[in-house]
Amino acid sequence: MNGAASVHSIPMLREFRAAFANFGSEAKEASAVNDMTVRRAIDWFQSDLLKYWQNELRKRDEALTNARSDYERCRMQSFGGRAPDCTDQKVAMRKAQLRLEEAQDKLKAHKKWSRVLDEEMQDYQGQSQQLSDMLSGEIPKAMADLDRMLNALEAYIGVAAAPGGSEVSMVNEAPQAAAAQPASTAPAAEADAKA
Repeated sequence: MNGAASVHSIPMLREFRAAFANFGSEAKEASAVNDMTVRRAIDWFQSDLLKYWQNELRKRDEALTNARSDYERCRMQSFGGRAPDCTDQKVAMRKAQLRLEEAQDKLKAHKKWSRVLDEEMQDYQGQSQQLSDMLSGEIPKAMADLDRMLNALEAYIGVAAAPGGSEVSMVNEAPQAAAAQPASTAPAAEADAKA
């Protein structure tokens, strides 16, 4: 480098700083909403869905008991020494048995996937916490660095500009003015601009 800072638009840096601040707040909000959505889904799975299938198991067990009773009652009846036709009751009992087995399978699957979900949730929370820490710690630090750089650049332009010039002309004239300055002041200004 020739010792002069090449700054063309401090207002653009200010716009970037504002956009970066906006990104930080939107990212924090999105992270919080995402965490809440995940928590709500897990609560539904581990509580509401579990209760639903426990209820279904109880209802279907009762339905099977009733279907068996209907089948047995039908078999006990006789019409003139002939065995009654209990096909409908037998089919109903078989359907009730299948529905009960489905509820039992769903509860077994729920137990299995609940353990998997717990493990995945722990992994997610670790990653989510890292993101949250970064958003809470790194973004404010970067904002402070941007503020410090903007202040250094504005001070550099104030030193390098000719008195009475407008801000636009100061920005455009700053590189030429800095090049004309003695070497002892230009590296200090460059170090401030890098910081």
